[in-house]
Amino acid sequence: MKIILSLLVGLCSWASLLAQSGLPFFSMDDSTAVFYFYKDDFELEKRADTLGHFQRYIPVLMGDVDHNYLGNFGSAHYPLLYQQRYREGFDLGFHNYDGYLITKEEVPFYNSRKPYSDASYNAASQEDAFIQAKFSQNFSRRANIFLSYKRANHKGSFTNQQVVNSNYTFSAWYRSPNDEYKAFVSYAGNTIKNRNNGGIENDTLLENQIYAGRRDLIPVRIENSQTEYTHNEFSVSQYWNPFSKVEKRVRFVVDTLPLLDSTVVETDSAFAARLVKRKIPPRAMSDTPKIPESSFLHHELTVKREKLKFFDTHPTDNADYYGIYYVNALGLRNLVRVNQIKNHFSARLFLGNKEGSSYFRIEPGLSYAFSWIYQEPAKTFYFNDLRLRAKMRTKIKEYVRFDAETHFALASGVGDYLVKADLNIDLKKFGKVVGGISQQQYSPALLQERLIVSGVHVWDLDWLKPLETQMYVRYRHEQLKGELEARFQNLNRWIYNDTLSLPAQAQSGISIGQFMASKEVEFGKFHWENKVALQLISSDLLALPKFWWRSSVFYENILFKDNLQLRTGLDIRYNTNFYGNAYIPVASQFYLQTSQKLTFYPIVDPFIAIKVKQFKAFLKVENISQIAFQKSYLAAPNYPGRDWLLKFSIAWSFMD
Repeated sequence: MKIILSLLVGLCSWASLLAQSGLPFFSMDDSTAVFYFYKDDFELEKRADTLGHFQRYIPVLMGDVDHNYLGNFGSAHYPLLYQQRYREGFDLGFHNYDGYLITKEEVPFYNSRKPYSDASYNAASQEDAFIQAKFSQNFSRRANIFLSYKRANHKGSFTNQQVVNSNYTFSAWYRSPNDEYKAFVSYAGNTIKNRNNGGIENDTLLENQIYAGRRDLIPVRIENSQTEYTHNEFSVSQYWNPFSKVEKRVRFVVDTLPLLDSTVVETDSAFAARLVKRKIPPRAMSDTPKIPESSFLHHELTVKREKLKFFDTHPTDNADYYGIYYVNALGLRNLVRVNQIKNHFSARLFLGNKEGSSYFRIEPGLSYAFSWIYQEPAKTFYFNDLRLRAKMRTKIKEYVRFDAETHFALASGVGDYLVKADLNIDLKKFGKVVGGISQQQYSPALLQERLIVSGVHVWDLDWLKPLETQMYVRYRHEQLKGELEARFQNLNRWIYNDTLSLPAQAQSGISIGQFMASKEVEFGKFHWENKVALQLISSDLLALPKFWWRSSVFYENILFKDNLQLRTGLDIRYNTNFYGNAYIPVASQFYLQTSQKLTFYPIVDPFIAIKVKQFKAFLKVENISQIAFQKSYLAAPNYPGRDWLLKFSIAWSFMD
């Protein structure tokens, strides 16, 4: 504890020295602002220049809901609240690392007046580190590129638990001088390497003083196993608007002097006589290539590649652990490769006010995805996914917006469909109400129907298509900083992995009711943020907690003549006890278990974070609750959660 206090004092002292000169951290004007957007919505967002929740760095604990994972950052996980995942086309069925992936929909496109770069380093030791770097630059008035790299290398506390996750991202956009044509190119590469230890042999060993501080000495179930997964997507999206009308801006110059910044110059008649009118193209720095509310044609090409490989070079040491999967004493191997090329064509027809206050638009489309799948050692097979698609939006001034979307499969996935509708009502000072309904029927995933280990078919099954229905309503009041949401879901023909870890299909429907609330309370410089959820499930075939809570209570202030932003407080997470899913690495799946009920206590993480100009840093003690409760906990059966540890991070942004 003396070490922690010394580090906290040292961090604050060093930050105060760093803040003694220069401009206030928040005084950066728009000339150095960095903006980004995504190709599907094009809503311009400004890069946050505050601390926010900088201390939350684990992706599966940063979203709308927390995930349960296998104790080590980067390991397999699943959400604690059921979340509907929209399905389309061929699905490998491997989603236990989705929280660490970057998909093409999540690749940002940047627009900045000056080159922008950002780097961060997060670590507890050299073998437990997370690094990230970003770079963006506008190369002309009509083009930009963006590059980013992430790498998480976490050894873990136990033998054969190391995880190495890498993400590579590239994006670029271009727009023609007259704005008739826009192109967006992106690449999202993900590589995951996770050693599997099957968990510890006995959880009572956690309380044995022999292993205090030496978790790596606790015996584990398997020591020669590893899972490797790659997920890469390359996308080119093009928009052509033959009806584009670019507003030509006019500026004035004095003879051959440089252009003035203002668009209108107030002068006397004598000076005005010397002015020369000159037309110039629009500036990309202020005009992001946003898709306008007008008619256009759209085409997108996507090339996707997935590869999943599991292997154990010495399974004879763990024959009892593998059970039905122990099919070859010389080694176990599960290899699947999926390659896909997808073309999507659509046209937007727009009717309404040019300013977009009230309008109607419809977007019919057609997509075709061709997938070829190799599951060792079976022959390659193919999946043709041809879909008719349509989108529709109606907006009535600023008050009401109605969105609808549907697509139907015609080829290999015939019978698959999605129907989705959302209604947004803006009540102005009384808040906003959003509601929606969706239904989807989809083809079962490959790993649910067939698993081949070392050339042996462990299962080869044929399931009916699952059918999911969801309804929700959400109310938010910005001034009160609060939100309420109710969500109801029904799962028919649900496919799960039973207590033997084998796929099975539910014989009756599963109903899920979720009630969520979030609220932020301020007492001067003190803040208290809360999000809670109650989850009611009609069947034991879906093992999730009934109650989940995430909270952050902190003090925030600006010190040293407005040069240093300080935030210090506690992050808290808690969910009720439940029969958490077990994990079988060879099948890469979570499965039901009813023999061990997982017990939890509130996980409390005290932290201190600072920001000086473009520099950020935090110091954090993770799971200090272990010291108070004098015991560890299991994140999943046989998989202990992380013991308490000290984390620090630094990040620096540069505008050149």
